Amino acid sequence: MKRRAFIITTGVVLSASAFGLSSILKDDIKSKKSPRPLPEEYKISIHKGIAYGLAAPNPHNTQAWKFKILNEAEMLFYVDEQRLLPQTDPDTRQIHIGCVGCGCFIESLKIGMASLGYATAVHYFPEGHYQLARR
Repeated sequence: MKRRAFIITTGVVLSASAFGLSSILKDDIKSKKSPRPLPEEYKISIHKGIAYGLAAPNPHNTQAWKFKILNEAEMLFYVDEQRLLPQTDPDTRQIHIGCVGCGCFIESLKIGMASLGYATAVHYFPEGHYQLARR
């Protein structure tokens, strides 16, 4: 078989296989529930906000956050000390800033709620600054 014929035949076989497999798995994928909570599943606005925030990227994949819901529109947001990774983030810097942790959670919440027409006010350290206990 010549090279051109081989490439064309191989491409057709692989494409047909991929198409057939995707059509078989499509129904399986649609029937699976999302592993993350979806904002539209909630009626209370603070729950919707938390659902948006939980979609924030977290490279440690620990989602080291905890919440204290004050009412339907307010919550306190904390770092969960039990989920920190002292080996890779000994100063707890990464969990607090940027796309690594809390900062990205807050921005995801703000953007998601803005898409629903809500204004989000963030007050950093409303209970005063804190020091995480070292393990």
